[in-house]
Amino acid sequence: MKKMNIIQKIKRWYVCRIKYSFFGLLIYSWFSPFKNLKVYCSFGDIIHGHPYFFPRKWVKNNPVYYKWLGFDSNQLGWKTKWSNIDYRYEWSPSFSFVILGKQLFFILNPKDLDSGYAYWETLLHYINCKENAFFDTVKNVSNIYTKYSKEGKKSINYYSIILKKKWLKKYKKLICYQV
Repeated sequence: MKKMNIIQKIKRWYVCRIKYSFFGLLIYSWFSPFKNLKVYCSFGDIIHGHPYFFPRKWVKNNPVYYKWLGFDSNQLGWKTKWSNIDYRYEWSPSFSFVILGKQLFFILNPKDLDSGYAYWETLLHYINCKENAFFDTVKNVSNIYTKYSKEGKKSINYYSIILKKKWLKKYKKLICYQV
């Protein structure tokens, strides 16, 4: 087995611990083409389970388990679906403190919550692109969805919602050249 040099160790640590973490993504959003993420906070009874799908209180057959003190966190949950560039969003990064049975919960989401899936899946593609990340993301991630309602169907281009103004201009230029 080859020894890893210090640069490889740092890269591995970054990918495993920071890249998809709450604070890693919060800082990354400041420097990315996408609008900054917002931290949402709640305090009260324990309602958010950590890790994902794990309940804070057991409702059935286990009155003993109830968390009185603790800290838990989740990284951005995602998977690849049909190919290695087809990213699917699962859950947002979050962390919580439990003190005396009350929970202080923080979650990181886009400001426009309707664009959550589009935002996270596009950001995942952008983060994992090797070179020409913006061009590659625009080329491979459509982000045009159709919403159906009583009034009829309406197409929404989520790039106009999730991109910062400077990058939205670049996006519009790219679209003009691609048509």
